[in-house]
Amino acid sequence: MSDLGDVTILVTSFLRPGYLDRCVHGICENLPECKLIIVDDSKSTDKPEKGFGVIDSFEYHRWDQFIFLPFDSGLSAKRNAGVRSCQTKYLLLGCDDFDFSTKEARNGITKFVSMADTCRDFDVFGGRVDDNPYEGFLEYKPGEYIKETRLDWRILDGQGAVCDLTVNYFLARTEVMKQFPWPEEMKIGGEHVCFFLDLKLAGREVCWVKGVNITTLKLGPEAMDPRYPEFRARAKTLGHPLMLKRYGVKEYIGF
Repeated sequence: MSDLGDVTILVTSFLRPGYLDRCVHGICENLPECKLIIVDDSKSTDKPEKGFGVIDSFEYHRWDQFIFLPFDSGLSAKRNAGVRSCQTKYLLLGCDDFDFSTKEARNGITKFVSMADTCRDFDVFGGRVDDNPYEGFLEYKPGEYIKETRLDWRILDGQGAVCDLTVNYFLARTEVMKQFPWPEEMKIGGEHVCFFLDLKLAGREVCWVKGVNITTLKLGPEAMDPRYPEFRARAKTLGHPLMLKRYGVKEYIGF
């Protein structure tokens, strides 16, 4: 059976050094068995350093790889860089505002691994963020639309449910992740649906795992660069039109 040593946590970050510091601290303290890859595109430098809003010093943290990409390379490029560097059996997709310091976080990742070992027909195992339901299905009609619908509770042995997509907190088989890269032309927006729709079209199986949740950090404005909200707000105007073009549809219908 696998254990937490078979998991690499991939944390992507952009202009939120205070969040990244707290996130990494939680992983180091609560999940020391896991490998850790950090990918950041906030600045042009070759080493981690204290910057705007860093709460604690990075020197007290550990990671296996800290990858710097050119400024604003985009979320997809960061994830792909992390996946390419991953050498463990499983990869856990994370974000710099996830709080990994809790018992709930540790128990959830342990449950992910147990499910992945047991349910070998599935490739991706998703949880929830802040207990918000997101898991569901994707309906794709070429030339017309991509539509998300809520999970209809096809329960998998009482531990989860079959679905097409989950929120951006999931464990996946690394070998599968390497086969389905995120479209790097989409810096932000649309990349999430693309990843899961590509899985669906290839016949891959996704599972929502009951009882796995990660909470988000709630920090003040000092934890991020003041430019961050402006960059974050680009999702619908930057990535979504490219998603529609990629699949030849006129409309994306969310939950």
